Amino acid sequence: MKFKIHRGTQEIDGSCVEIWTDTTRIVVDFGMPLVNPDRTKFNSREIKHKSGQDLISEGILPDIQSFYNGRQI
Repeated sequence: MKFKIHRGTQEIDGSCVEIWTDTTRIVVDFGMPLVNPDRTKFNSREIKHKSGQDLISEGILPDIQSFYNGRQI
């Protein structure tokens, strides 16, 4: 079994942990951040117009290989 913490080690909430074996993969606690990287309050309304790729590029969503598979995020 392997795991990777994608986000949330230095903050409350906004965590995302991936756990996998050779045959199975799960992502747990896929929360949204409470604060922005500059420590201002995170406002989810400000990101509604952004694409999934924008959200990944800006670090709002973790970049988990093959997790989104072209689906709408």
